[in-house]
Amino acid sequence: MLTGQKIAKLRTEANLTQEQLAEKLYVTRELVSKWETGKRNPNYKMILKIAEMFNVDAEDIFNLNDILLEELSEYIPDEYNEKTDDLSAVLNIFLATLNKRD
Repeated sequence: MLTGQKIAKLRTEANLTQEQLAEKLYVTRELVSKWETGKRNPNYKMILKIAEMFNVDAEDIFNLNDILLEELSEYIPDEYNEKTDDLSAVLNIFLATLNKRD
């Protein structure tokens, strides 16, 4: 489950609307919607606020795998065709952007 889906699940389990959650976090309802649909991710400071509000660990909302998948998705072209394009080339381009430790 991705970050936005986790936020939406926590929100609905707490019987909150997007508007109510937005008010508690001092953000707009539109921003909450973007988080929940995966169009944007909250920054880590906001993740901590959300985790505190719902009494869960921040890692329960946002984990390193989510970050890696998000970064990787930025390097796969929108017009990527798995039948004709070489995924290994796309992955190598992504990996070249990381330092050796990462």
